[in-house]
Amino acid sequence: MVERMGYATRSKAIHDAISAFIVENKRLDTGYAAGALTCLYYRDVKGLIEQIDELHCRYASIIPSSLHIALGSRKCLRIFVVRGPRSTIYRLARELQTKRGIRHMKIAFVA
Repeated sequence: MVERMGYATRSKAIHDAISAFIVENKRLDTGYAAGALTCLYYRDVKGLIEQIDELHCRYASIIPSSLHIALGSRKCLRIFVVRGPRSTIYRLARELQTKRGIRHMKIAFVA
């Protein structure tokens, strides 16, 4: 993968990945925002769907809509449209990301 992405060394690829992680998580937790949280997860992890649904209900004030897509027998993609205080959106994202069975979680702000 390192060669396919055009990196001369694995060290440089790791450096860039860590730098991107730091930059993305360094944003200020202030102000109003709108965007989407995308969440890839395994549906067969015991209790995970119930935990996701509970978070959805608890954060209903900032989630005007969501979309669920089955990606096969085990994987699902859930997209939460979010708008509200940036700090609340980040709190929801952190709570989702730390659940067992969540494979990948990404925030994309558009406003």
